[in-house]
Amino acid sequence: MEHTRDVACSEKRKEQESTWHQIYRVRCYLHFGRVAEAKQQLEAAKLSIANSPEDEQDSYLTVLNVYQESIYLGKYKKLQRVNQLIDGDFWLIQKSKEYYPRDALEKKIEGYVLVEFTIGINGEVKDVIVLESKPAGIFDRTALFSVSNDKYLPRVIDGKAYEVTGVRSRVNFGILEESVN
Repeated sequence: MEHTRDVACSEKRKEQESTWHQIYRVRCYLHFGRVAEAKQQLEAAKLSIANSPEDEQDSYLTVLNVYQESIYLGKYKKLQRVNQLIDGDFWLIQKSKEYYPRDALEKKIEGYVLVEFTIGINGEVKDVIVLESKPAGIFDRTALFSVSNDKYLPRVIDGKAYEVTGVRSRVNFGILEESVN
């Protein structure tokens, strides 16, 4: 699986991330059996989706409806133990702070780094390696640090967490006009 992240991003991208983060929080609350908080977060996510562009609402609602159905069918009401896990694929729940290397910013260098890593059973990122970078070596250290400090909900199947290997992430480094001044 591969996903992309942008270090210098637009306001639209930030709004999309905040909607996705609200949806992810619903899953996090369900993951820990906190159904009342999941319901509250579900309502907040619905408001955020309603305020998003129509062409993006379907993808948000597809994911959110799965959680809503689970809540209202009572699937999670029987969770008594915090360590009981909810089935689902891994999800990024905490994105680490990113920075743009000063030398690259001053020289107006843009590029990307493609990394591969493993998500452990506790959601930690490990075994991060650079597969490709352009320009070579300029952004590698920054990308490795950033991805290594992310946190995920693990992949869970039949209540058991599994390690996920071969996860890829492309970290894009682009300069916005206001960043240079």
